[in-house]
Amino acid sequence: MQIIPSIIPRTFEELEEKISKVEGLVKWAQIDISDGDFSLPASWPYTEDDIDQEIARLNDIKTSLKLELHLMIRNPEDNLDEWIDTPAKRIFIHHEAAKNEELDLTIMDMSKLESGLALNFETKVDVIDAYVKHIDTVQLMGIKKLGRHGEPFQSKVLEKIKAIKAKYPKLTVNVDGGVNESTIRSVKDAGADNAIAGSAIWYAPDVEIAIKKLNSLIQ
Repeated sequence: MQIIPSIIPRTFEELEEKISKVEGLVKWAQIDISDGDFSLPASWPYTEDDIDQEIARLNDIKTSLKLELHLMIRNPEDNLDEWIDTPAKRIFIHHEAAKNEELDLTIMDMSKLESGLALNFETKVDVIDAYVKHIDTVQLMGIKKLGRHGEPFQSKVLEKIKAIKAKYPKLTVNVDGGVNESTIRSVKDAGADNAIAGSAIWYAPDVEIAIKKLNSLIQ
């Protein structure tokens, strides 16, 4: 299992700063994008006037990390091309937010990005059946509210992990939300491949020590 830090940036400068803090400590970082509609509160780039111009700034980031984008935005197909035209290696769209999900995922397949489908906590896992041929990764939310660090972990997500792995053992499963020192072992034992951690890293006194501690708990 890999630890993937989750970054919810208020500004582009904060995004750059947090990426630099985990450089060399992990292989991936996830950028959470909240539009203030599908998910509250709004995060960068939806805090700025020219969203397309801000998205293009991702090309200015200098990092050895692989970046993935978690698009917590309504109708992501409306500006999906802009997100695709960034250095991101993997993009997640929400099942609950897209108008034409299969088309979106097909577009991402054609762009040679890793395609991801995110499911809100209340969404049943069998919805992935129609799209599994298009996706590389499914991201299960382990919290009820999107867009905030520190929300309580919902243990029922563990059964969802097991159900997906039993049916699609080769499908990569991310768990996002509520991952901390108390929950990460159960997430791994349930079969998850990646643990997306936010508050457990960013609210800790030392980011490096926090990541090493989480890794020690899943060895």
